[in-house]
Amino acid sequence: MRKHYIDNVRILCVLLLFPFHSAYIFNNLNEAFYVNGTPSEALTAVDLCVYPWWMTGLFVLAGVSAMYALGKRTSKEFLSERIKRLLIPFIIALLVIIPPQSYIADVFHNGYSGGYFEHYRTFFTLTDFSGYDGHFTPGNAWFILYLFVYSVVFTPLFSWYAKKTKKMDLSKVSLPMLLLMGFLLAVSESVLNVGGKSLLQFALCFLFGFFIVSDERVQEKLGTYSPILCALWVLFMILRPISHRPELWTTPFSYVVYYGVTCFGILGMIGGGKRVLDREYFWTKYLARAEFAVFLIHQTFVVAIGFVIVRYISSPGLGWIIITLTSVAATFFVYEICRRFQLTRFLLSIK
Repeated sequence: MRKHYIDNVRILCVLLLFPFHSAYIFNNLNEAFYVNGTPSEALTAVDLCVYPWWMTGLFVLAGVSAMYALGKRTSKEFLSERIKRLLIPFIIALLVIIPPQSYIADVFHNGYSGGYFEHYRTFFTLTDFSGYDGHFTPGNAWFILYLFVYSVVFTPLFSWYAKKTKKMDLSKVSLPMLLLMGFLLAVSESVLNVGGKSLLQFALCFLFGFFIVSDERVQEKLGTYSPILCALWVLFMILRPISHRPELWTTPFSYVVYYGVTCFGILGMIGGGKRVLDREYFWTKYLARAEFAVFLIHQTFVVAIGFVIVRYISSPGLGWIIITLTSVAATFFVYEICRRFQLTRFLLSIK
C-alpha cells in the first residue's frame, strides 16, 4: 500500500523551495547569494527557521523511499534507476540549468560584461563551489549528487537488508530513543562539512530513513506522538531567530535551539505528515510527477527574476512576494512544456 503522506510531505518540502530561496536574496546574515536585495530580518527568519529540518528531512524521506524501492527491485535494477533518475539529470543540470545562475552572479557582483557562452570558461573554474563569485557550483543540484553517491555506496548494504525476512525489531522503539536519534542527526552537521553541506549528517539522515523510519511501527509511533513533536518544533522555530542574534549565536542556548529545530523538525514533519496527510489529494499525483523537475529548475528562475526585481523594487517584502509567485509560474510553465516531450522527460526524470 502506497504511503501517500511520504509523497505529500516531500511535495510540500519541494514547494517550500520557492519562498525559501526567494527569501535568501534578502538575508541579513552578511552572506552572499547569486543576487542580493535589501536585507530583511523577517525574511532572514524564514530561512533560519526552515533550513535545519528541511534538507535533513528530505534525506530521511529519500531513505524511506529507497527501502520501498529495493523491496521490489534487485540491486542492479535499483542502481540503473538511480543513474537514470539522479545522475543523468545532475549532468544536465550542470550543463544547462546551473550555469545561468553563476553567470547572473558574475554580472551582479563582479560587473561581468562578456557573453553568456563565453562565461562557461569561468563557470568550469573551481573556487569555493558556491557559484556566488561566478565560478563552478553544483547549485541546488548538490542534493541530487549527494543522493546518488549515497545510493551507490550503500546499495550493497541496503539490498542485503531489504531482502532479509527478519529485520531489526523496532516494536519497542520509544519516543526518548527516537529523540536521541534525532539529536545525533542534528549534532553531526559539523563533521565532513563540504561548503556548508555535511556529508556525514545527510548520510546519517538517509540511513535513518532507510533502517528506522521505513518501519511501519516507527511511523505509527511518530504519528501518535506528533502533537507534542510538532508543538516543540514550532516552539524551537520561534526561538531560532532570537538565538541567532550576534550576541547569542555562539552560546549554548543557540546550539540547543538549532539542534532542537533540527531534531523536532525531522520527527515532527514525518509524524505530522503521517497523522494528517496520509491520503491522496487532488494535487498529489500531478505534483509527485512534477517535483523532481521543479526541484532542478526552480532556482534558476528565482535567481533570474530576483536579478531584475531587486534593481527596481526596494521593498524586501514586496520583492519576495513577486519573486516567489513569478518563479512558481515560470517553473511550472517550463515543466508543462518539458513533460510533453520524451527527451526532456528522460533528461529531467519526469515520470
